[in-house]
Amino acid sequence: RISQAILTPRYGLTFRQFITGEHTLDKQTASMIQGQISAYGVPRSETIIAGVENGTARLYKGDDGDLVPIGRQWYTAIGSGAPLAEAEFKASGRNNRDSLQRALLLNYVAKRRAEGGGGVGPMMEMFFIPTTGGFAMFPAVFAETFAPVYDGIRERERISMEVAYHQMSNQWSALAQTLPRTTCIDSLLTTAMSGRSPDKEP
Repeated sequence: RISQAILTPRYGLTFRQFITGEHTLDKQTASMIQGQISAYGVPRSETIIAGVENGTARLYKGDDGDLVPIGRQWYTAIGSGAPLAEAEFKASGRNNRDSLQRALLLNYVAKRRAEGGGGVGPMMEMFFIPTTGGFAMFPAVFAETFAPVYDGIRERERISMEVAYHQMSNQWSALAQTLPRTTCIDSLLTTAMSGRSPDKEP
């Protein structure tokens, strides 16, 4: 919205070009634009603020004006895909002492998982903040290597689920021999062993 209302029609810039400094604006004009952006009314906005203070990484989550520090939880997410992304971060078992490569890959995986929830598009840009301050965009040529890795993860998960399904089916077949036979049990086992969905029951 900011790009459409301010940056593009008035200055011929995208939001990305403005925040990354890919422009020829002088400091006075850039400061004026920053003021226009700050004054622009955006209904309920969420923001992640990250930086380095005295050599220590800081992470905050802003929700409609309220700024909450992220303490020992080393991750956060915003938007409609946030619950899925944060679930991936939590389930990974990783921590804030991981290597940069692990952190970036997990970030990519969390983003791709979040796309499954609807309302999250495929576009993704990564930034990193060095301990010296400032920030830089993660080179796209490196980011592109994550896609085939993620596809491999998904394929291995699919295979693991198939193996687990067959193991469970074998266990159920053995257990079926120990259960008293009733119409309900027979129906359940027949459906489960066939791999089809159960008929709707009232």
